[in-house]
Amino acid sequence: DLYSSTLFVLITLGPVLKPGDILIFDEMSSYLGEFRAFSNFLEAFPIKYEVMGSACEYAQIALKVV
Repeated sequence: DLYSSTLFVLITLGPVLKPGDILIFDEMSSYLGEFRAFSNFLEAFPIKYEVMGSACEYAQIALKVV
């Protein structure tokens, strides 16, 4: 749930992500945590994705790499 650990995992996975892969976040609504890490990740790895589903006003979210 920390920014640094989320960013580390995303950057590690970035080079191997492919269409059809699914990313699940459980606390995306926190700007200082997962949301910020995902935003920074997209700057380095501009992947295309679509929202598959969400709950609790986008706090929990599933994204599919397209």
